Amino acid sequence: MYKLANKYLSTLVFFYRFLGYRVYLLLALSMGVALFDSIGLTMFIPLLGKATSGFDYTGQLGHMHVVTDFMRTLGFNFTLGGVLLVIAILFTVKGIFRYLEDFYRVRMRLIFMKSVRIKLIEGLSSLRFSAFTNANAGEIQNNMTVEVNQVILAFEHYFRAAQGIMTTLIYLTLAFITSPQFALLVVGAGLLSNLLYQRIYRYTKKLSKKVTQKGHLFHSLLLQQVHYFKYLKSTSRIGTYSKKLKLKVEEIEESQLQIGKLNSILFGSRETIATIVVILVIFIKVRFMGGLITAMLLSLMFFYRALGSVLMVQNNWNLYLGNSGSVDSVNKFLIELDLNKENSVGELEIDQVESIEIHNLVFSYCNNEAVINGLNLDIRSGETVAI
Repeated sequence: MYKLANKYLSTLVFFYRFLGYRVYLLLALSMGVALFDSIGLTMFIPLLGKATSGFDYTGQLGHMHVVTDFMRTLGFNFTLGGVLLVIAILFTVKGIFRYLEDFYRVRMRLIFMKSVRIKLIEGLSSLRFSAFTNANAGEIQNNMTVEVNQVILAFEHYFRAAQGIMTTLIYLTLAFITSPQFALLVVGAGLLSNLLYQRIYRYTKKLSKKVTQKGHLFHSLLLQQVHYFKYLKSTSRIGTYSKKLKLKVEEIEESQLQIGKLNSILFGSRETIATIVVILVIFIKVRFMGGLITAMLLSLMFFYRALGSVLMVQNNWNLYLGNSGSVDSVNKFLIELDLNKENSVGELEIDQVESIEIHNLVFSYCNNEAVINGLNLDIRSGETVAI
């Protein structure tokens, strides 16, 4: 249980640290969209009856007849015009919830982006100098620039997947209420189809970690090229060093290309798999089980919506996994910044350094013979000294 929670909820905990209660409000808005959409779909069954034979199908909605029964208690008459009006109102309310959901997600993304970047800046500013000297400068730059942008993309896809799960649960619940047998068939077929994607998920996550690690190394090498440009240029080694950088670029692009290929497979197979699942379930239900066609039709509409949500979850989850290495890297970096935080930060600002003085400096590697012994230096402002 702990491993499952750590696997699927650790990222949610990471996002919750920066967003708090806003996470739950976003998921609630997603459920509102699915709920009003489902009730609107339910009203299409009585509309179908009124528009074709004039027959009242409200009694053949399975357990979803509670919706129409409640409307009758409010004095609503199921005329053609009345049903059309209710459908228009329900889908208008759904549209309002959709607007609130999308706009709130945009606000959350901006809040999250600002919070993470400020946290990184504050953490780096209060980092102990001894910890900084032992840190990988390329990893610091990569986390502060490239990886933080990938984390924002991961946030977007993670919450789109989470919203898809919420809407799927609403549709599945209403489908079970309408026609339990039919619902069980579709759930079983959907779970089988999901097994096809598990290998893709694992491979995508593995590639994402590789991209992050290679990105750290690339930025480390790039910083060294900038810092030691004079030396590399004067010794004619800059061409050789540039080849090393180009090789890392090619390795990163190759891994990203493989991730893109996996995402394309998911997008390309989504509609095909959904159609096959629905066709098989309808065939089994009609051929071997029978039952009210109207209840099955309504349940089918719910499940087609649910299946669309499931496929959206699968696609966004794989896109999230493609950036999950960045989430792990930035989260680890933030923890390291907290662990190596200075107890107090100096408040006295030095406007100008008049001189740098070194007296009797001794330096050796791992307690071996001193490579610098008794060095004395006095470097004045504006001077350049080469050793």
